[in-house]
Amino acid sequence: MLTRFICARLSNVQKIGKEDLQVICDSGFIYFRYLFLYSGLKYTFTFLTHHRHKNAKVYLFSGTLMALLQGTYVRRIKPSKELKTIKIGLIVIVLAFLTIGLSQTIPQLYTGLAFYSFSSAAVVP
Repeated sequence: MLTRFICARLSNVQKIGKEDLQVICDSGFIYFRYLFLYSGLKYTFTFLTHHRHKNAKVYLFSGTLMALLQGTYVRRIKPSKELKTIKIGLIVIVLAFLTIGLSQTIPQLYTGLAFYSFSSAAVVP
């Protein structure tokens, strides 16, 4: 229902073919779902790690990895592969927060952070 509403509003834009409009609508809806999950789960991230791990090291690791991934992998994604990358990022963010939420050891936490960093670097501009 939301997709139809968004696509109906975009149909007024001139010089966009139907195929391109569909790609934009699909990408937008996938991105909306991602941000819906991302905003809620990122807010709880600090609380999940506060009692068991040091937050400064967690943010340093994930921020550094995100920057490296955006500077190397993400900038080289071909335009034809963007939608596939968005879909992978959506799956990986769920995996990341499950791994982080269930982590009992430091290696498990940092594995989840690596997933989180990949997803954030690949999907969030």
